[in-house]
Amino acid sequence: MNENSENNPTETGSDNSAWAGLNTTLTTHDLLEFCTDIERLFRINPYLEFSSWEQTSPQNASISITNISNDEPFSLDSDISISKLDDGFRIEYSDGIKSSTRFKVEPSDTGALLKIIDEYHDIDETNEAAIKQVDKSIVAWAKDLQEYIFKWQRWKWLAPWRWYMRGPWQRMKPPARRITYMLFWITFAELMGFFLIFVIFWYDFDEFFKL
Repeated sequence: MNENSENNPTETGSDNSAWAGLNTTLTTHDLLEFCTDIERLFRINPYLEFSSWEQTSPQNASISITNISNDEPFSLDSDISISKLDDGFRIEYSDGIKSSTRFKVEPSDTGALLKIIDEYHDIDETNEAAIKQVDKSIVAWAKDLQEYIFKWQRWKWLAPWRWYMRGPWQRMKPPARRITYMLFWITFAELMGFFLIFVIFWYDFDEFFKL
């Protein structure tokens, strides 16, 4: 099992791995700094629904998630350990078929490249139950991380937006985020429509008294 993203065909060197890469305009230092918030990185994944994330120490946490990237969603309750590396972070799992996830930062032509690398324990190809728990979200995860980083660079100066993205948005499940996004634009369109009607009415009202 060896997957990668289309825009970065580098091999991981392991048959039991999957990876995806995303380019950013951040410096390697700034991208490493962004990656220090491991919980945020995981919660950006659009296919992970968190029941809990309990940080037991700076290097350890207990997580309870449902992965909806497969036809049959599966749950994972695991303790994780977080190791800081020179070029990123490694997260190791106590349970599940995935042994670790690594966030690796490399310099690129545009700034810095972030690789997400999932390593798996040896899986018997005849073990259908294990195969069904292979995480298929990694490419979508990289895409959403890239979009989040772009928006973060653009809007982090705005305190209310920063509060919303680090608070309510981060705690929402992915479907709730999509619904909130649609409701926001529907509400915005309604307000613009009301404002347009008000302007037209006010203009006509003013013209009426000029007669």
